[in-house]
Amino acid sequence: MSSNNVHLEINDHLNVNSTELKNIDNEKTLMESNLLAESVAQFYLKLESQYLVPATTIQYIITEVSRMHDETQDILRNKLTKKFAAQGISEQLIHKRCCIKISSIT
Repeated sequence: MSSNNVHLEINDHLNVNSTELKNIDNEKTLMESNLLAESVAQFYLKLESQYLVPATTIQYIITEVSRMHDETQDILRNKLTKKFAAQGISEQLIHKRCCIKISSIT
């Protein structure tokens, strides 16, 4: 697994690719997201090159970490949605601010 492949894979799994980040207004957030992706990519590359972890094992780790990250994000979105709805915030505003599918707000 080359460094570029690892970096692209990390970007795909962490949802910090440039297409999704175009909507972020805060440049600091963009830089932090890129720094996180770079750090994670370097970690996986170190596992492969220094500790000789097979690429298939690294791919499995990437997939599982991504799955756990997605589940955590879903839990956080659901909690935020409930709190915002309890405060009387409209579904459209919740969706706009939290990037939540309107169908999942109920």
